This record gives sequence, structure tokens and C-alpha cells, in this order.
Amino acid sequence: MADKYKIVCNCGCEGSAKFYEKDSPYSAWGIWDFKNIDCKSDRVQKAGYMTILEAINDAEPICSGCGMKLNEQHFIQINK
Repeated sequence: MADKYKIVCNCGCEGSAKFYEKDSPYSAWGIWDFKNIDCKSDRVQKAGYMTILEAINDAEPICSGCGMKLNEQHFIQINK
């Protein structure tokens, strides 16, 4: 099952983040997709597993409504 997070800014704007793995016989990638927020990249990935903190650091999410930089305090896990 994929990790999913609801992202909630102090201004009330919401987005989401979802983790999944792309496996092949020769390598595995951890991939995070971000939706409905502004990011340096809407998809971040690395070889192996990627934590939500690594994804936040790589994507640099910003609220599309107020421009606030979002951090782990704005991420609410909705399943594991």
C-alpha cells in the first residue's frame, strides 16, 4: 500500500502527496507525486526508498494560495 498525505496550509489550501515504488529486475525507485501545490518538481524520486522528509526537501513545496513554504508540520498521513 502506498503512503498518502494530505497537505494543509495555514490559509486553508489543500494538496496531497503520494508515495509509490517503481520496481524492475535491476533497480527500485521511491517516487513521491505532489498534487495541488506549487513545487520545484511535482515528482521527486531516488533509487531505493525515499522518506517524506527527503521528498519535502527535494520538492520544496509552497502553498499556491498564499506562497507559504510548507514543511512536515503541514503533512497529515492518511494511511500507511
